[in-house]
Amino acid sequence: MKSKNWEKEFERSNDTETYQEISNYWWVDCYKHIDLTIRKNIPIKNDMMVLECGSGSGNSSLLLANDVKKVVLLDQSKNAIESSKKLAQYYNVKNVDFLMGDIFNMPFDDETFDFCWNIGVLEHYDIKKAKKMILEMTRVTKKNGYMCIGVPNFKSLAIAKARLLSNSFLRPITNHIKGYRLDDEKNYTMKKIRKLFFDLEKDNVFLKNISYHYVGSFLPIETSQNNYNKLMKFEYFFKKFSFLILVIIKV
Repeated sequence: MKSKNWEKEFERSNDTETYQEISNYWWVDCYKHIDLTIRKNIPIKNDMMVLECGSGSGNSSLLLANDVKKVVLLDQSKNAIESSKKLAQYYNVKNVDFLMGDIFNMPFDDETFDFCWNIGVLEHYDIKKAKKMILEMTRVTKKNGYMCIGVPNFKSLAIAKARLLSNSFLRPITNHIKGYRLDDEKNYTMKKIRKLFFDLEKDNVFLKNISYHYVGSFLPIETSQNNYNKLMKFEYFFKKFSFLILVIIKV
C-alpha cells in the first residue's frame, strides 16, 4: 500500500460549511458518537489542557473546546492545520492553538496535558512506530491524565468497501466508483491493540484502566439519510461492526 499524502487529503478550497464534518449526516453522527464516548469515560473539566496530536481537521477536539481550558492541535500537514483553523472559526472557538510538528518528537514538556489523543493515526504505522507514538503521548500526558487512540474497525462496512476499492486487481472494475480507498492503513484489531499495550508493559510502561469501545455507524457512508435514521435504531446489535475502535487509557 502507498503512503497517504496528507497535504492532498486536507487540501480544501471549498467553503467551511461544505466540509464533511459539518455537512454530511454520516460524519456528523460519527463525531457525535465520538464526543459522547469521550465524555462518558473521561471527566471533562474546565481546567483541562487537551492535545490532539495528528489532529487532521481537529473537529473532535474543537467539539470539546468550550468545556476545557485550552485545546492544542498538532499536525505535520500545513493543509490540515489550515482546515482546523477554518473549523475553529466556524465553531467560534478561541481557546485553541495550532502547531505544525512531529508526533514522534513533540515540542512539549513532560506531563503538560490532561488529555492527549488522536483518531485515524495509529493505523498508518507499524508496531515499532506505534509504540514510539504511544510512548511520546504518554510522556506529555500528566500522571492520572487520560489518553485516547482511535483506529478504523476493519469489520465495518465502510472499511470493507474501502478495502475493496483499493484492491489493485479490481481497479479496472472499481476505478469509476466514488469513495474512500485504503492507502497504508494497517488492521489494528482489538487483539492486536491489547498485545501492543501488553508489550509496552515489558518496557516498564504501565497504563491502567484501558477500555475498548466500538464507535460510529455500522452502515456504509452511502446509506441514504432516511434509511440511516431507521437502521441506526438497531445499532446496539451491530456494535462490533461500528466504524471505529476507541481505546481510552488512564495514565
